[in-house]
This record gives sequence, structure tokens and C-alpha cells, in this order.
Amino acid sequence: MANEDPLIQRTADCISWCRQNGLLPVIIHSPEALSSKIFDSVPSDAIAGMVSGMGKTSLSLPSSPAKTRAVAIISPRTHGKFFNFHMARQYRKAGVSCLVRETSHGWEKTRLSHFLIRRFLEKILWMTVGRVFGRIPCTSLRLGKGCLALCAPHAPLYQPEQDGILMFNASLGEGGAERQLVNTLAGLRDLGHQNLHVLCEHLRFPPGSAFYLHQLEEKGIPATEIDRTYSREEKQALQSLLGIFGDAFRNIPEELAEPIVTYALEIIRRKPQVVHAWQDMTSVFAGFAAIIAGTPRILLCGRSLAPYNYPTSPRWLRACYRILAQHPAVIMANNSRAGAKDYEKWLGLPEGRIGVLSNGFDGALFRKPSPDSIRAFKDSLGIPEGHAVIGTVARMSEEKDPFLFWETAKQLLAHHENLTVLHVGSGPLYASLRKKVEESGHSSRYLMPGNMKDPVPAFSAMDVFLLTSRIEGTPNVILEAQALGIPVVSTNVGGAAETFADGKTGFLVHTRKAEDLARKTSFILEHPEWAGIASHTAPDFIKNRFGLDAMLRKTLDFYKMAAS
Repeated sequence: MANEDPLIQRTADCISWCRQNGLLPVIIHSPEALSSKIFDSVPSDAIAGMVSGMGKTSLSLPSSPAKTRAVAIISPRTHGKFFNFHMARQYRKAGVSCLVRETSHGWEKTRLSHFLIRRFLEKILWMTVGRVFGRIPCTSLRLGKGCLALCAPHAPLYQPEQDGILMFNASLGEGGAERQLVNTLAGLRDLGHQNLHVLCEHLRFPPGSAFYLHQLEEKGIPATEIDRTYSREEKQALQSLLGIFGDAFRNIPEELAEPIVTYALEIIRRKPQVVHAWQDMTSVFAGFAAIIAGTPRILLCGRSLAPYNYPTSPRWLRACYRILAQHPAVIMANNSRAGAKDYEKWLGLPEGRIGVLSNGFDGALFRKPSPDSIRAFKDSLGIPEGHAVIGTVARMSEEKDPFLFWETAKQLLAHHENLTVLHVGSGPLYASLRKKVEESGHSSRYLMPGNMKDPVPAFSAMDVFLLTSRIEGTPNVILEAQALGIPVVSTNVGGAAETFADGKTGFLVHTRKAEDLARKTSFILEHPEWAGIASHTAPDFIKNRFGLDAMLRKTLDFYKMAAS
């Protein structure tokens, strides 16, 4: 049930487009080596060679590249870390004349010489910009001075368009924040808001970055990658920004200054009344960018506990958040009271400074399938008739602690003969967990089907949903399980305690011990009367506390608060 490799499908689409435009055979270039399975989808004579590489890599080109006119990039991210000036020059020297790449408008062909000229001019421009950005070690004092200077009063750099709402996030990958972003935009469109747009750092690469893109496309809501190629007018705007804020940027590290400038140019281009940013890094970049552009309403949304829980957070994050919190146009929110309090404590802010914007759940999207459909789904996975199912839907990464889920499941499998475990999701720990399962001899009863675009059948197949995360904000999966009438068991993490009625629709476990989690899960399996009442109660609990309409009203209230 794991998703097919999206790069293979994208390559097949590219080959089809190149055939229609007389560009075959073509060299395929991707940041990482493509699977040989690509030749199951396209004829071998359509591809003159496959090349992989990033940055300033010296490319291993096909022996006779001059036989092909074009190199096709299997990702539109043709700047910076992926396909850049250095790589394009190698292809041009080898006799390749055209560049084929995917954009938000479909596949397009560009003369490689034009690409090189444009990138060369942009390289000169950004070398000039780089001289402005801070190059010496950035002390806390200099960083504070620079960020405060960005927030100094100044005239707006654009005139906002009526009802314009611009959202920023890292990607549209499979995650809780991304799901809520899509729910919010879709709900706003249904309420009549037409001028909506979302910008992401990544949509085409790495694979999976556009997991929720189709839902926005169905609503006619544009989602594009943040662009670092500029028109003449935008280059003039860049020079204007540096003229106004050059002294400030000299005190800010380049890793922070460059995205602030880039985001600001996007904001000036799109002229929103509201900038709504999701998650920490994006909130800092978009927050300062919106301030220097002159956006009147800015909403920054945290989605979990404060980032001191993540050791990889940049050292400047706390100082930047503290400065942003003082700006009158900025409203800060979190999707749980636990998360809001954690941020307030971390930033030294008064209680109540960070509002709570609970996740919004669209129950219409989560309707339980018929018993026959659920049985068919179980049959497709090989779940025997008469087996109870415990499961989870979660990314297999450190913060979700899939190994605690595994240890709990082992105890349950030993105690319950007619039990199957369903662990939906993928991630960096998938392979190591799969190895543990195979070595244990439980492979037939511990199923790991990978990601599922539609998780409803998986939820509906479960008798108990189990969450073992170390770090959470408001876990969407707990809402989704209850909406389908599935009792839940969860560790006491982040805002999890706010998402269900402890003792009525599930159980909150205050330790991180597998035996305690297994004990509560076994109680539900062994007490069908209690489980039946919980199953009946849970959907109403979710509707009343996490309804989509309430979330949208609160979102619009936050926009108005920012304006005032």
C-alpha cells in the first residue's frame, strides 16, 4: 500500500511531453539517482542518459550528449542547491541546447544559453546582496540590533489587495500542520474568500512535498514554490529593500537574512492584506518579511511545543520570536493551550500573549465506510476474520517514538492471540523498525503498509488507536480516529490531553512505559461495552470541540486582532 515513486511518474510525464515537442531522446537529471524501474514506464530509447547531482558536483555525462538536444530536470527547483549555473554550464559545453523543467504551469522548454545568462545576472545581483548581509560572527547583541531595526516604523512597500490572504509553509507534505493549512484554505474558500495563495519552500522535491497539493487544486487555490528568480521590477524592489534595511541586514546572519529578503519580495509581488505563517522557521522568515514589506495583518502559528525541545533549532530562533512578539501587527497563536503556555514560558511572555487556535476538523471528509468495505480493506492486508486491530497512523521519526509503539504492540501480541497490529506511515525509522519486526517473527501480525493517501479505511479497521509520540501539538490523528468512532490511547504529550475525554473516549497514559500503554489498550479490547459507549460518544466530542466552522471563525478573529 506504500505510495509509488513520484519521481518515476514525473519522469514518464516529462518523456511524454518531450515526445510531443520533438525533443527525444533526452537526458534525465535529478538530484538523486533514479531507480532503473523508470524503464518499466518509458521506452529505453527515449532516454539518452540519466545523471544525478546537486550543488557544484562534476557531472558524469553520457558519452555522446551531443546526440540529444535537451536535458530534463525532474523537479522545477532549478536554483541554488539543486540545478544551478555550474551544472548548466557543463551541459552547454557538452553541446546540449535546451533545458526542460516542470513549473506550476506544466512542462516548459528554455534555451540553456538563456538560462545561463539569467543565472549569471542573478549571481551578480546576489553577490551584491551578500555583501550587505552579516558576514562576521553574529552576537546576540548584533542580532537583536539588526532585528529591531527591521521592525522600525516605515512606509509600506505595497498597497494591499482586497481580501488577499497569503500563507507560508515549508511544504505540503504529509503532516498535521499541512493538513490544517489545507483545511483552513479550503474552508476560507467555501466562506467566499477568493484571493488566497500558499507559498512553500518545497513542492516538487523531495518526493512527498506535495502530498496535499491535489486538495488545494480541487478548490482552485494556487500553491507555488517560493521563487528566487526575479523580474526587472522585482530586482528594483530588492535594491530598494537593501537601501532601506541595509544597515539592519549587516547585523543579521545570511542564513536568516536571505530568506527574509526572498519572502519579502514574494509578499510585495502578491500584495496580501494578511500573511499567515505556519511553524517556527517559516514564521520567523515570513514574520520579518511581512513587517519590512508593510503587511497590515500578520499571524504566526506554532504547531507543537516550544522548539527548545528540538536540539537542531537555530540559536537565533528565540531572540527573533521575542522581537516579533512585540510588534503591533503580529499575532501569535498555537493549536493547543499546552503549546501556547510552553512558548510563553520559553519566550518570557505574559500568560495569554499567545492565543489558542485549535485544529479544525471537517467531519464530512471522515465518514466511516460500510462493514463490507472495511472487511475488503482488511482482506487486502491479510487481516484474518475475527482479529481485533490496534493501530496508529504516524510518521516513523524520533518525535513519534515508533519503537515505543512497537514495544507496546509486542506485549499486546503476546497477550492477545487474535490480534493484528496496523502501523501506517513511513519515515527515516521505517527500515530499522521493519527489521525488528521481521527478526521477532511477528511480520504476519504486525503490518507496515507505508503511507496511505486516504487513511480513513485504515482508521476504520482499528478497534483501538494508539499514539506514542514524544512531542506533539494537537495530534490530528487522535481527532480523526475519534471522528470515526475509534477509542484512543495516548501518551501525555503536548496538547494530546485536550483532544479527547479521558476515561470516556480514550485513556491518557502519564508514563512512557510500554506495559502501561498495553494495559489501557487491553482494557478497551476486553471491555466491548465500554468500547461501544466510547465509539458512540467520540464523534460528538470532536464535532463540538474541534468543528471546522469554529476554527475558521477563530482564524478570522485573529486576522481582525492583527489589524487592530
